Amino acid sequence: MTLKHFILALVLSIVGLSNAQLERRIYVGISYDKAFFTVPSRYSWQEALDMCLLNGWTAASVNTHLENEIVSNFLNSSSYFSDIPTEDRAFWIPATDFEDEGNFTWIRTRQTLEYSNWAEDNTMYNRSRNCAIIRSNGEWSDEVCSGSYDGESHIPLCEMTLIDYRNVRVDDTDLTPSPIPKLTPTAEFDESWETYGPVNGKLYYADRSFREDRWAVSRTTCHENGLRLATTETIEEIDFVANMSMSFYMQNQTNYLINLGGSSILTHECGISTTRFYWHHSGVTFENSSPHFRYRCLMMVPGYMTNMDCIAYWGVTVCEGEAEPE
Repeated sequence: MTLKHFILALVLSIVGLSNAQLERRIYVGISYDKAFFTVPSRYSWQEALDMCLLNGWTAASVNTHLENEIVSNFLNSSSYFSDIPTEDRAFWIPATDFEDEGNFTWIRTRQTLEYSNWAEDNTMYNRSRNCAIIRSNGEWSDEVCSGSYDGESHIPLCEMTLIDYRNVRVDDTDLTPSPIPKLTPTAEFDESWETYGPVNGKLYYADRSFREDRWAVSRTTCHENGLRLATTETIEEIDFVANMSMSFYMQNQTNYLINLGGSSILTHECGISTTRFYWHHSGVTFENSSPHFRYRCLMMVPGYMTNMDCIAYWGVTVCEGEAEPE
């Protein structure tokens, strides 16, 4: 056994003792600087990210042909998923094209994929399919990522970075994000949406029916319509959207939550003391006064912004786009 594998086994034993109530952990393989793991169940994309975090890992990026071979070979040979036909086995990976349709980026770094292996018949410009998977043949596809019953269920792929003195952490502020296209509603955007604003160059759009959806569904809905999930990046915007939430209450006498385009997904590092929330479109991070391991998606309640469970709590979909200059 090499020193690297010994350290890996030691860390796994410690993690296992502290999380004994969770699902069985399955070792997938090891590359130069990381080890891959999974659990013996299938989930939606959001739930797959949860399972990685709950086990003390992060959702795994696949950056080389070797890593792609490691994870696809596991899908082909593992007996843990014998109930799933080999051709239907797939890993979720944390890459989406929510911010720029057809341009997939890693959600942790917001940088464009340097390595990918998209299937030749994959349709890259489908606004309903925004999360990436790796199939057992090693090919990548984009899938519906919103939830277990209205999206796809696949296997989580998680990773643990191996200790290496050559690994130097790069602060998020040093990363250069991909450019964000101009946000304007698509031709299919209909009149069932109410327009609010402008405020700070933004227009907000709310579904007149006040239908409530999970955070991931709302994010997909905005993307399908050429917009993004609402953000509140200034005091003026916080006050404006908080007043929107209050007006929803006054109209319907119901405490509606509003899903916002920010979360703490993939920023839990050794406990909630280092949890940072960030706006998905910009990568700007900020601290939250009440971090919680399960409450990782931002929502607006009547009067203020808070963090809630991404899956258990449902909110009204409010999207944002750019206002025409006056």
